[in-house]
Amino acid sequence: MLRNAIHFAITFILFTSLNVNATEKPSLSAGISTWGVLDAARLHSLVLNYEHHELSQLYGIKPTVIVMLGEQSHSYFAIGAAKYFEITPQLSFGIGFSSGYVNKTENLGYNLEFYSRAILNYELAKEQFMTLEVGHISNAGFSDKNPGSENVVLSYGWSF
Repeated sequence: MLRNAIHFAITFILFTSLNVNATEKPSLSAGISTWGVLDAARLHSLVLNYEHHELSQLYGIKPTVIVMLGEQSHSYFAIGAAKYFEITPQLSFGIGFSSGYVNKTENLGYNLEFYSRAILNYELAKEQFMTLEVGHISNAGFSDKNPGSENVVLSYGWSF
């Protein structure tokens, strides 16, 4: 676990220490999530997501930090990246990938979990947006037990 935490910290430092020539501001969003949307296991969580400036040297990828705090003391802490594509001036589509630590493994099989997501952002006003996200979490076969789970997230965010 400590080795994974050190790896995540080094990756995040490398992403954020690059010379930034950003066109988009960093953002912070908070929302609610429902896990197990494609199976019988339901779990609700609070989702906090920080996205850094776009890194122009890395094709506009935005480093991210995600914290999910769920019912029954479930939690997930991750770092990763997201990439957005403008559809209209108010609407954008994105994809994201994160790797992180989940504290309770009985439903997912392992502490190391990978989270991939499709993101739809709608700008409500200057520096305010709503996000609809559909994601999948899995341990990628690191454990014999790898059921994975899908979720839906609705968030409100601010750029600063």
